[in-house]
Amino acid sequence: MVGTNVVVNVAKEFSPTLGARMKMAGRNSGEDFFEKFSGVIEEAYRVNNSVTFNFDGCIGFPSSFFNEAFVRFANSLEIEPIQLWSFISIYSKQHEWLSDQVKEWVLS
Repeated sequence: MVGTNVVVNVAKEFSPTLGARMKMAGRNSGEDFFEKFSGVIEEAYRVNNSVTFNFDGCIGFPSSFFNEAFVRFANSLEIEPIQLWSFISIYSKQHEWLSDQVKEWVLS
């Protein structure tokens, strides 16, 4: 059973503009996102909480950003990427397609 749901408003807590895969390619990268939120993910996994990343207010959704961040989350926990979806969710009322698309990007 999942405990508390932690909601991360990405546009406010990270950036409304998402970047590329790596820091060397520019600001707000998937690598930056991993570094900023890896502690949140690790804690949620450890104590059986869930995390919802709310992407409302964000513009641009580079597949490399999501692949880098979420595959790294899985690797840091030593789990398969598909297991992330048991406690992480992607939300966007503005872009309802985003959750399914991110899963596809991360799992491909």
